[in-house]
Amino acid sequence: MNLRFRPLGRRIRSCVALALLPIGILFAQAPQRPRILGIAHITFYAHDCRESRAYYGDFLGLQEPYALKNTDGSPSKLFFKINDRQYVQIVPEREAGTDRLIDVGLETEDAEALRVYLASKAVKVPDRVHRDEIGNAVFDLTDPAGHLIEITQYLPDGKTALANGRYGFESTFCSHGTRRIRRHEPRSRV
Repeated sequence: MNLRFRPLGRRIRSCVALALLPIGILFAQAPQRPRILGIAHITFYAHDCRESRAYYGDFLGLQEPYALKNTDGSPSKLFFKINDRQYVQIVPEREAGTDRLIDVGLETEDAEALRVYLASKAVKVPDRVHRDEIGNAVFDLTDPAGHLIEITQYLPDGKTALANGRYGFESTFCSHGTRRIRRHEPRSRV
């Protein structure tokens, strides 16, 4: 048996292993994409919050489990519950005649993992996930058409999770959304 060729075989195997190591590391470090569970919310500007309450609450029958207020007591955001996982949110308009769509919220099982995954795919995301005003883990990004998308993870101590199973509602699932928004003109009361 010729021992002179055995070390050469080891050297070749070692070189091949070293050459493949970066590929193995690359695949081992690729973050997994957490699931998107559905549409969490859609947020609109409204000219008149009382009119919005009448429409979403009285007419459509959606419950308002909580609302956020400004320091003067006026509403800063209204939350109308479609089901335990989906809401319509209303914010008073800041300027008349602007686009009514503020954002669309997508629910995920792990906001931080999704942020890391999107960053690994060169999507512009913030440096960290934060807690929003109702206690959910969120971050914002912009879709290719320029719409704001809020990635949301419901946390156990957030208002959304605490409202689960409470407040009657009729819908079990909002399966899609269509965007056709125009300014609602109040009807004449004469």
